[in-house]
Amino acid sequence: MSALPVSSPAGADALGDPHRIAAARRLLLEVPGPAAFDRLSALAARLVGADHAKVTLFTDHDVVVGGYGLPPGVVGGPALLTGALSAITVRCGASLNLPAAAEDPRVADLPAITSGQVAAYLGAPLIAASGHVVGVLAVYDAVPRAWSRDAAELLEQLATSVVAELELSAAQSAVGTSLARLQVALEASSVGIWERDLRTGTVHWDERCAAIFGLDGAVELPAMDQLLVHVHPDDHAAVEEATRVALEQTGQYTVEARVLRVNGDVRWTVSRGRVVTDARGTAVRIIGTTVDVTDAREQAERRLSAVQRAAAIAEVAAELANATRMDQLAEVALRGCASVLGADSTALAVLDPAGSLLLHMTRGLVDAVETGADVALPATGVELAMDDSLPTQYVVRHGEPVFLADPEEAVARFPAMAEVAELVVVRALAALPLRVEGRVVGSFVVVWAHDRPFAADDLGLLEALAAQIALTVSRLRADAERDAAVAEMAAANARLRLLAETGRVLSGTLDITEQISQLTELVVPALGDWCWVLVSDEHGRMREIATGHSDPALVPELERYVRSMVSGMTDAAAARVVIRTGRPLVLTTLDEDVIARALPDPAARAALAALNPAAGLAVPLVARGRTLGVLGLYTGPDRGPHTQVEIDTALEVGRRAGLALQQARLFGQQRQLAETLQRSLLTAPPAPDHCEIVVRYVPAAAGAEIGGDWYDAFVQSDGGTVLVIGDVVGHDSRAAAAMGQLRGLLRGIGHHTGGTPAEVLTGLDRAARGLDLDTMATALVARLEQDDPELLAGTTRVRWSTAGHPPPVLLEPDGTVTLLDGDPPDLLLGVDAATSRVDRVATIQRGGTLLLYTDGLVERRDRDLDAGIDELLRVVGELADLPLDQLCDRLLERMFLPDTEDDVALLAVRLHPQDAPRPPEAGPQHVPPGIEPSPAVHDEVAESHYAG
Repeated sequence: MSALPVSSPAGADALGDPHRIAAARRLLLEVPGPAAFDRLSALAARLVGADHAKVTLFTDHDVVVGGYGLPPGVVGGPALLTGALSAITVRCGASLNLPAAAEDPRVADLPAITSGQVAAYLGAPLIAASGHVVGVLAVYDAVPRAWSRDAAELLEQLATSVVAELELSAAQSAVGTSLARLQVALEASSVGIWERDLRTGTVHWDERCAAIFGLDGAVELPAMDQLLVHVHPDDHAAVEEATRVALEQTGQYTVEARVLRVNGDVRWTVSRGRVVTDARGTAVRIIGTTVDVTDAREQAERRLSAVQRAAAIAEVAAELANATRMDQLAEVALRGCASVLGADSTALAVLDPAGSLLLHMTRGLVDAVETGADVALPATGVELAMDDSLPTQYVVRHGEPVFLADPEEAVARFPAMAEVAELVVVRALAALPLRVEGRVVGSFVVVWAHDRPFAADDLGLLEALAAQIALTVSRLRADAERDAAVAEMAAANARLRLLAETGRVLSGTLDITEQISQLTELVVPALGDWCWVLVSDEHGRMREIATGHSDPALVPELERYVRSMVSGMTDAAAARVVIRTGRPLVLTTLDEDVIARALPDPAARAALAALNPAAGLAVPLVARGRTLGVLGLYTGPDRGPHTQVEIDTALEVGRRAGLALQQARLFGQQRQLAETLQRSLLTAPPAPDHCEIVVRYVPAAAGAEIGGDWYDAFVQSDGGTVLVIGDVVGHDSRAAAAMGQLRGLLRGIGHHTGGTPAEVLTGLDRAARGLDLDTMATALVARLEQDDPELLAGTTRVRWSTAGHPPPVLLEPDGTVTLLDGDPPDLLLGVDAATSRVDRVATIQRGGTLLLYTDGLVERRDRDLDAGIDELLRVVGELADLPLDQLCDRLLERMFLPDTEDDVALLAVRLHPQDAPRPPEAGPQHVPPGIEPSPAVHDEVAESHYAG
């Protein structure tokens, strides 16, 4: 049965199928000639009784490859007569049976039919092994005839034979090509072929196989023993075992063995054999190949060695990339040298920034040297002399590598190597320079405990390792320099921050004790583990003003020590030496004899020992060439002596602290002078028989300037008591001078004229303008009047006028507190001398208290004036039962904050109680704005006693 045809995709013409065309072309190319196909065509014609037959192959066109009864010249060309009929057969992929072609509408119009040359046609498709229809076997006649079913089947069977012939020709061609290629491949690869006859025992080698064994021409050996003569004795067992296993399993084998050539050379071969059996399954021969793999093996070994070396270099490079210290590099390098070169130890000599050559060795070398020389080597490296006595230094000095293959060569070139050999086992040595950008930065030394000749590959590996190590040395040196620069920058920044903080602390307050206390918190632990600050007075006496310790638990111990030190130190003590010389004293160590001379008291020395100091530094507190004090800084054993940067920083801190100390002393003197001057202007109040007058003045907490607040009380010529409270705008000496002038003018005007408070303020305003005082001030003038017959018994009238000043407070005997602010205050003094001023009047019961004050008592940054006055009224009410002195003191304690920036003047008057009956109505009252004042509180317009 022929193969079933492959169907074309739906709608596609089978004749144009590229796969079909390719299958047909493959067979057409391998057609050896028409003979076989002529024979099959003739057989088909005779069997079916036809006059004509042909075999046609269809590629992209039809080609007749054989036939019977055809005109000359048809074979090898197109089927001109029946080509169209054959195309129909190929297209439909089935036999085409036309007994009377002229009557079949499918073909009746074809030229072959209309010409009468083809009246009957029977065609069978040629189906290739791929399933594609590649051609047609056809028979035809010029007369109609009925083709029997047997004829059609017979033609299909013959078509199968045609296809078989075509496929056989193609296969033979392919086999021939493959054999030729195999032969070329065998010759090119020097693969020898051999055969062993198991029945006779003979072994046959072809020419290529014999050449592998060093023989010329093909060779036939009579027995297997003769073969083993040519195999290395160490490989006999492997060859025999591989052959035995293959024979037992009737399979194949592969064995690697060394062969011995006739000239004595040894070559590595790989042989592959396959057991061949007869029809009964009995092994009759072994056929195989042999190839010489010596060159490939050597290349593989070289490649493996190169890979191992590259891997060693890569591994070393990876480890070196993670190295952070010089002493790690030798151990890392040893791991690379030991695995590939079999080295026993390595060493590394590196030039440090100062130019010293420091040697770092692997642990084995360090142990051998320490044991042999009975010394302990420093972890930072052994410093070597820069000479040519040993290869390590020689390479650094000259930049040339040194290779010593045995001890004799080593000692001959470097005699000092004999001494080295007494400590460590050195049979061979390689020393290579470490270069970075052409500059030698050290040397790399590799040591073997056995003799070692150096091959070219060894040198390449060592140079590669040296290059990697040099890069790491350069990186570590750059890292060290960068870290040093960063540390130096950080130290500089820390110094600047410390000095900035020192300036901030020393300028933040004028209280020297507070300043220095904060300063000790800055310098500890920045400049020491603990410290003390001593100052000297005008007489040279030393006193402690601050201490600081990094461990809060040791602060009491430090304070006890400093007290004992100050009370018992001699002129040899650091503090006295610095005070006397004005120069810093650096104590890199604290010698017991020095301590004993400075502190003769054993208790003081014991207190110092408890603090465990290791080093110290004392710097002067200097201002304008005068040493005002000493800053002592001490470090413990873990920290060590002070660095030069720390010393310089401490000196600058001392200089700034000295200036702050001098400033604080000047401020204290000025402050004291200012307060004395201020109080000298505030005279003691009079002591009338009808009342008690208490005055208080508190200077501002900040600033050394004299304030402008004042109080005053005096008796006019008519017996009236005048009370004055005022505040000049400003806080400087000009304000103080203006205050003194205004106070004096007001006293003079008030006493001389005897005018009302409004008249006195009007006269003062005009006098200040006329005298060009050019200042502004708030003021309140009050007059106590009790000789008016209209007054009720037991009461006193108070008449007052205010020039922009806070209103007075009235405390009734029953504890009622009233703010006397019925109307807005008049203008400040110094604004408009022509302004009209108003007198206000209120009555005070006997035992009542009138309180006058300046705005510093009630006004602060964190609250406005109204809130302060409300707080004042509340506090006065709470203190109502106290005596007047205590009331004033307690009031200041509660209302006046220590950090207030304004000074405060306070004047309080309390009428003496009498037996007169209490009036039915309360005198003073608080009148809110917009409400008419009660008869007891009213205003009077002052008439000026001055025309201008």
